[in-house]
Amino acid sequence: MERKAGRITMVTVDQAKKAYELSFSVTVNGKRFTVYPTRAAMVLKAYAREKERQGLHSQYYGDAFLKLNDKYMLYLGSSYSKDDVCKGAGMGTWDVAVPHQWQMQPGNLSKIKSGEWAVWGYDGKDSTFGRPVWRTEVFRNLKKNILSAMRK
Repeated sequence: MERKAGRITMVTVDQAKKAYELSFSVTVNGKRFTVYPTRAAMVLKAYAREKERQGLHSQYYGDAFLKLNDKYMLYLGSSYSKDDVCKGAGMGTWDVAVPHQWQMQPGNLSKIKSGEWAVWGYDGKDSTFGRPVWRTEVFRNLKKNILSAMRK
């Protein structure tokens, strides 16, 4: 493993395997999520970047890690969908389809174009007609639920 300006740059296959072995699963609302110690996640991210530079496929996606706290990172690879994330976040009832009229409003459209996404949630006092729940709120709830499950 090489370091450049505090960043891990070169990772061997053996180092990636050792980092992978440090993972553990946390089940939240019936959905299983994979958690890594931060150091191991950083090694896997560097491994994924190295494979991408070589034009090879890696089972890890460098941008698929979500920081839970200073010690742990959640891996959300290609096997996780919005449904899985919403279930883990404890959204109750939700729909990945959002009303077209709401979506086309200038403020919402600009957020969506910037990479943000929303689901339509039916929980709380606005449960009859639902309300938009942005990705940031979904992930905030997911982090809270996973950290809570890890403490048990």
